[in-house]
Amino acid sequence: MDARSSSWGNNTGFGSPPANEIICGSAAVFKILLMNDGGLDLIRSDNKCSILPTDKEHVLLAAGGQNALTASLGTLLERGDKLGTDPLTYPGVKTAAKLLGIHLIPIQHNDYEMTEEGIRYAIQNEKIKGIYVIQDYHNPTSHIMSLETRKMIAGLAREKNILVIEDGINNLLAENPLPPIAFFAPEQVIYLSSLSKTIAAGLRTAFVYVPDQYHRSLATTLYTMNISISPLLAAVSAGLIADGMADEIVCGRK
Repeated sequence: MDARSSSWGNNTGFGSPPANEIICGSAAVFKILLMNDGGLDLIRSDNKCSILPTDKEHVLLAAGGQNALTASLGTLLERGDKLGTDPLTYPGVKTAAKLLGIHLIPIQHNDYEMTEEGIRYAIQNEKIKGIYVIQDYHNPTSHIMSLETRKMIAGLAREKNILVIEDGINNLLAENPLPPIAFFAPEQVIYLSSLSKTIAAGLRTAFVYVPDQYHRSLATTLYTMNISISPLLAAVSAGLIADGMADEIVCGRK
């Protein structure tokens, strides 16, 4: 896939936009367009930074980031499988992994980032099936992953055919966001984004970019877990974004 820029022109209606794209870096908030057929497209409100070209068929909604993460783990890994993580990692992935019987394997680090040698070692010797990363404002270290490491992880994911779960939960707060790992290996990466950490804690609305190979199974898992997301929260999310309040909240938190 090639990177593209959103171009709105004077299109402010609810019809299909000129290009369907989901944002995976952030200096501004998503615009959510309710399509005529009931689907959703997520489109950048500016074109200042890198994006992951996609369409609404590759975007799933979840009831918050933790819900999206747990569904992804439960769908793509089996009990007893191993998942590589940072030595210090998000507590929520630990609880979800414990619930599902997934073993977390710490990957060798240098300057708060996974090393190529560490990932290769874990693939060969620990037989990890994938890795979980928070690339922007890592929890709990607050580190922002370098562009070189993002490209390295994407290259290894393609070479070794491993899954990457990329948690972009905090990336709306980045002033000058770097391209996500999913930008370089969209066929290998599940990308998670949510409004609860950046807009309001009770706004349990999450967006999941899903490659073709994982789409049907993850959609089924989310349906089984949730049936649907809350229509009320979806409406509140869309309203905050449409009237510009979401942008004001994010700008105030940077």
